[in-house]
Amino acid sequence: MSHLQRAGKRASEHSFFLAAKLAAYQQYHELNDRQLADLLNCSLDNLARLRLGRVPTTSQEIAQVAARGHVDASSLASILEL
Repeated sequence: MSHLQRAGKRASEHSFFLAAKLAAYQQYHELNDRQLADLLNCSLDNLARLRLGRVPTTSQEIAQVAARGHVDASSLASILEL
């Protein structure tokens, strides 16, 4: 596991970070990191970077986060239920 991936995992303990929302989704749906990355259509490194961002609160912010993180915006929105 890379330093970036470890930092992303640690961020899941704080609700400010997107990592907390992603971890809750993963746990509820019993997904591993590879499965979540596949759902978001991104690499494991991009998933780790995504976790370190703050939780977006609008559809515009989701689109921006998705574009920066190279993830699927509609999948991210579904996960966040916005």
